[in-house]
Amino acid sequence: MNASQNDWNDLSLQDIWDRFLKGDIRSFETIFDRHFPRLFRFGMTLLQDEDIIKDCIQNLFIELWEKRAQLTSIEQIEPYLYKSLRNRVYNQYNAEKRKTEMLELLQKHELTGINSSGDSDYNTKTDQTNLKTLVNELPIRQREAVMLIFFENYSYEKASEILSINIQSLYKLVSRAVASLRSNLRK
Repeated sequence: MNASQNDWNDLSLQDIWDRFLKGDIRSFETIFDRHFPRLFRFGMTLLQDEDIIKDCIQNLFIELWEKRAQLTSIEQIEPYLYKSLRNRVYNQYNAEKRKTEMLELLQKHELTGINSSGDSDYNTKTDQTNLKTLVNELPIRQREAVMLIFFENYSYEKASEILSINIQSLYKLVSRAVASLRSNLRK
């Protein structure tokens, strides 16, 4: 090990973070290598899906690298990383949950659309076409909200930023849209 490697190992996490903020790739790699195992174990306590946890960690670090110019020097780096990962995992979980809810809504409608003659494939295609038509008939803001939340899998927080509305208004907007879809699907 040469002198420069010894010097590198002697750097505090804060010094490495500060170098990372200035665009030093080696510092970025060091932060990733030092924290990945612990972040992974922590993530697995939140959601027992290795692939999702690995994706969340990788996406966290990709975003850190891309937004390093906007980041500040922070004193508690590890809590920052843990909190950021926790938020990502919860957002991913909520996106999957919303997707499941929409699929269940579709499946309920598809099941009620099967007629006794066995034309279920025809009815399923017809029902999916009807749902797409109904989504397209929603008021523009409701349609945008449904598309972002259920089809693009954005978190409510990100969708509210995109739509430039507060998150509470977005919840109401999506709720009204889903109620309208349910009502129209029953007709």
